[in-house]
Amino acid sequence: MFKKIVVAFVLLFVAFFGIGLIYVYSFVSSFSAGMLIAYDEIEMLNKNPVIKSSITSIKSVNNSNNTLNVVDAMLDIKLFNIINVASFQVNMVEDEVIVCGNTVGVLMNTDGVTVVGFSGVTSKDGVVYPFKNCNLKVGDRIRTINNIEITSIDKIDEAINMKDYNGEEVEFSGVRDEKEIKGTVKPVYDITAKMYKLGLWIREDASGIGTLTFIKPENNRFGSLGHGICENGSEEPLKIKSGTLHQCEVLGVNKGEKGSTGEIKGLFVPGKDCEGIIDKNNKYGVYGYINNGSEYLTANKMKVGGRLSVKPGKAKILCCLDGKSVKSYDVEIIKTSHQNKSNQKSMVLRVIDKELLKTTGGIVQGMSGSPIIQNNKLVGAVTHVFVNDPTKGFGVYLDWMIKE
Repeated sequence: MFKKIVVAFVLLFVAFFGIGLIYVYSFVSSFSAGMLIAYDEIEMLNKNPVIKSSITSIKSVNNSNNTLNVVDAMLDIKLFNIINVASFQVNMVEDEVIVCGNTVGVLMNTDGVTVVGFSGVTSKDGVVYPFKNCNLKVGDRIRTINNIEITSIDKIDEAINMKDYNGEEVEFSGVRDEKEIKGTVKPVYDITAKMYKLGLWIREDASGIGTLTFIKPENNRFGSLGHGICENGSEEPLKIKSGTLHQCEVLGVNKGEKGSTGEIKGLFVPGKDCEGIIDKNNKYGVYGYINNGSEYLTANKMKVGGRLSVKPGKAKILCCLDGKSVKSYDVEIIKTSHQNKSNQKSMVLRVIDKELLKTTGGIVQGMSGSPIIQNNKLVGAVTHVFVNDPTKGFGVYLDWMIKE
């Protein structure tokens, strides 16, 4: 009888620890090296009766242009404070950022010019299509023609109409899907324009409207949009050389409906009301530096929260629908994703604020980058809207944005 009790006890003990191990490994599946953790999140972890955590090997990390003030630490996760299950190198942070929500205009100069279409050239022999049999497609970026850097349609005209040029083939180079392409093409003399032409429709730069998410007060570096500005029909962010961030006048809002995304209608003028410079466009947003003296620097500061801070439940988003004042609106986080790799779709939101639903129908284009606030922490930004339900949308964890 005693042996049976001992065996049962041992089996119960093994099962207990086995279930505990499964729970812990499931819990830490969203952890990753270099993840952002606030100090109070460690306290939150230790309230769990199964999991205990400790910090070791702490050392200061020199602050760079792109990071918060952090300390490099080793986070040890233990089962019942007995068995060390996992260890992660993490970035402990307790800094605050300036939380924005302003609607802004984004103007970016691309790396070369983007081909958006082809047209015929009226020659003495009729309409001719110079690129009909050449290695160039819509979406390609042209960087050089005859070793001349191309930044505009004027530069193309200049490259093929130089003195003593008589319509010979020219060499071009560019980029397609991040791979270099080269080729030759023979310009055609346009009898109406009285100059050589290539029959190209191009885009010289990229622009859009979005929302400013945060500014790091120690160096004025900002993050916005929560996703990059991409090539038409592509998920690949545009490669840019430079850009500017501008104040944006909001003209109105097209309300979102099922099957049709709404939008904030805005206007900004290149060269006017510039609030900062842009130096990066990637899948987590548009980044750069805010000018000293900008009114955006006067917004409230708030602590940041890593992905461990985000829980299903009530939250708020900040956005500007009149071009003047940033307001707070109620949302509900209805789902969070366990992510150990960066992803734009970290959480699912539902707008529950009656005023916002009346004005916009939910989430609309132009609200990308709207700060997501939970428990008085900046924890992420709005990124996408559900086409079939504009009251819902995705958000990205601040972890992925703040590192840029």
